[in-house]
Amino acid sequence: MAKNRIQITSPPCVARGPQLIAADPFTGFFSVTLIFNQAQIGPIKTAILQAMSSQGHDLLQVIPETAPQDGKKYKLVAKTRRPIQAMDRSEKPITLEQIKDGATVRAKLGFDRFRSIGHSGGFATLGDIQLLRGTWLGSYM
Repeated sequence: MAKNRIQITSPPCVARGPQLIAADPFTGFFSVTLIFNQAQIGPIKTAILQAMSSQGHDLLQVIPETAPQDGKKYKLVAKTRRPIQAMDRSEKPITLEQIKDGATVRAKLGFDRFRSIGHSGGFATLGDIQLLRGTWLGSYM
Protein backbone atom coordinates (compact mmCIF):
# COMPACT_ATOMS: atom_id res chain seq x y z
CA MET A 1 0.00 0.00 0.00
CA ALA A 2 2.79 2.49 0.79
CA LYS A 3 4.14 2.29 -2.76
CA ASN A 4 0.95 3.96 -4.05
CA ARG A 5 1.11 6.89 -1.63
CA ILE A 6 1.38 10.23 -3.37
CA GLN A 7 2.29 13.30 -1.30
CA ILE A 8 1.76 16.93 -2.24
CA THR A 9 1.50 20.35 -0.64
CA SER A 10 -1.91 21.83 -1.33
CA PRO A 11 -2.45 25.19 -2.96
CA PRO A 12 -3.86 27.85 -0.60
CA CYS A 13 -7.35 26.80 0.51
CA VAL A 14 -9.94 27.51 3.20
CA ALA A 15 -10.07 25.33 6.32
CA ARG A 16 -13.55 24.29 7.46
CA GLY A 17 -14.34 22.58 10.74
CA PRO A 18 -10.75 21.95 11.84
CA GLN A 19 -10.45 19.32 14.56
CA LEU A 20 -6.71 19.58 15.16
CA ILE A 21 -6.28 20.04 18.92
CA ALA A 22 -7.89 16.78 20.05
CA ALA A 23 -8.85 13.69 18.09
CA ASP A 24 -12.51 12.91 17.52
CA PRO A 25 -13.50 10.71 20.49
CA PHE A 26 -15.47 8.32 18.26
CA THR A 27 -13.05 7.87 15.35
CA GLY A 28 -9.69 8.74 16.91
CA PHE A 29 -8.84 11.03 13.97
CA PHE A 30 -7.67 14.64 13.79
CA SER A 31 -9.22 16.20 10.67
CA VAL A 32 -9.95 19.24 8.56
CA THR A 33 -12.09 19.88 5.49
CA LEU A 34 -10.22 21.86 2.84
CA ILE A 35 -12.13 24.01 0.32
CA PHE A 36 -10.70 24.67 -3.16
CA ASN A 37 -11.71 26.72 -6.20
CA GLN A 38 -12.04 25.04 -9.60
CA ALA A 39 -8.73 26.56 -10.73
CA GLN A 40 -6.84 24.93 -7.84
CA ILE A 41 -7.88 21.30 -8.15
CA GLY A 42 -5.68 20.19 -11.08
CA PRO A 43 -2.67 19.04 -9.01
CA ILE A 44 -4.95 17.47 -6.41
CA LYS A 45 -6.88 15.46 -9.01
CA THR A 46 -3.60 14.33 -10.56
CA ALA A 47 -2.21 13.16 -7.20
CA ILE A 48 -5.44 11.31 -6.36
CA LEU A 49 -5.52 9.56 -9.73
CA GLN A 50 -1.86 8.52 -9.37
CA ALA A 51 -2.51 7.09 -5.91
CA MET A 52 -5.68 5.34 -7.05
CA SER A 53 -4.06 3.96 -10.22
CA SER A 54 -6.67 5.86 -12.27
CA GLN A 55 -9.58 4.13 -10.50
CA GLY A 56 -12.68 6.04 -9.51
CA HIS A 57 -12.77 7.87 -6.17
CA ASP A 58 -14.92 10.22 -4.14
CA LEU A 59 -12.21 12.09 -2.25
CA LEU A 60 -12.71 15.44 -3.99
CA GLN A 61 -16.38 16.42 -3.92
CA VAL A 62 -18.26 19.35 -5.45
CA ILE A 63 -20.23 21.40 -2.96
CA PRO A 64 -23.76 21.99 -4.31
CA GLU A 65 -24.48 25.47 -5.62
CA THR A 66 -27.37 25.74 -3.16
CA ALA A 67 -25.14 25.15 -0.11
CA PRO A 68 -25.19 27.97 2.47
CA GLN A 69 -21.44 28.53 2.04
CA ASP A 70 -18.72 27.52 -0.44
CA GLY A 71 -21.24 26.60 -3.16
CA LYS A 72 -19.73 25.30 -6.44
CA LYS A 73 -16.33 24.81 -4.81
CA TYR A 74 -14.57 21.52 -4.08
CA LYS A 75 -14.02 19.93 -0.68
CA LEU A 76 -11.51 17.39 0.52
CA VAL A 77 -11.55 15.85 4.00
CA ALA A 78 -8.05 14.99 5.25
CA LYS A 79 -7.46 12.97 8.43
CA THR A 80 -4.62 11.67 10.56
CA ARG A 81 -4.25 9.65 13.75
CA ARG A 82 -1.24 11.63 14.99
CA PRO A 83 -1.12 15.24 16.16
CA ILE A 84 0.20 17.57 13.49
CA GLN A 85 2.30 20.72 13.63
CA ALA A 86 1.23 24.18 12.52
CA MET A 87 3.33 27.06 11.22
CA ASP A 88 2.79 30.62 10.07
CA ARG A 89 3.63 32.16 6.68
CA SER A 90 7.30 32.47 7.65
CA GLU A 91 7.32 28.79 8.71
CA LYS A 92 7.65 29.57 12.43
CA PRO A 93 5.74 27.21 14.75
CA ILE A 94 2.31 28.35 15.96
CA THR A 95 -0.36 26.69 18.07
CA LEU A 96 -3.08 24.61 16.47
CA GLU A 97 -5.66 26.86 18.16
CA GLN A 98 -4.77 29.52 15.58
CA ILE A 99 -6.12 27.36 12.73
CA LYS A 100 -9.79 28.34 12.86
CA ASP A 101 -12.78 27.75 10.60
CA GLY A 102 -12.43 30.03 7.57
CA ALA A 103 -8.65 30.47 7.79
CA THR A 104 -6.64 30.27 4.58
CA VAL A 105 -4.09 27.46 4.86
CA ARG A 106 -1.76 25.21 2.92
CA ALA A 107 -1.46 21.57 4.00
CA LYS A 108 0.75 18.57 3.34
CA LEU A 109 -1.49 15.85 1.95
CA GLY A 110 -0.95 12.19 1.26
CA PHE A 111 -3.23 10.16 -0.99
CA ASP A 112 -3.45 6.40 -0.82
CA ARG A 113 -5.85 3.61 -1.64
CA PHE A 114 -7.12 0.84 0.53
CA ARG A 115 -8.53 -2.59 -0.06
CA SER A 116 -10.38 -4.74 2.37
CA ILE A 117 -12.80 -7.60 2.00
CA GLY A 118 -15.34 -6.45 -0.56
CA HIS A 119 -14.36 -2.79 -0.36
CA SER A 120 -11.79 -0.52 -1.92
CA GLY A 121 -11.36 3.20 -2.10
CA GLY A 122 -9.04 6.05 -1.29
CA PHE A 123 -8.20 8.28 1.60
CA ALA A 124 -6.44 11.60 2.17
CA THR A 125 -3.93 11.84 5.01
CA LEU A 126 -3.30 15.19 6.68
CA GLY A 127 0.27 16.27 7.34
CA ASP A 128 1.46 19.56 8.80
CA ILE A 129 -0.52 22.73 8.11
CA GLN A 130 0.58 26.29 7.36
CA LEU A 131 -1.58 29.29 8.29
CA LEU A 132 -1.47 31.82 5.46
CA ARG A 133 -4.27 34.10 6.57
CA GLY A 134 -6.33 33.96 9.73
CA THR A 135 -10.08 34.37 9.92
CA TRP A 136 -9.68 37.80 11.50
CA LEU A 137 -8.58 39.06 8.05
CA GLY A 138 -11.05 36.95 6.11
CA SER A 139 -10.31 34.42 3.44
CA TYR A 140 -8.92 35.67 0.16
CA MET A 141 -10.59 32.90 -1.81
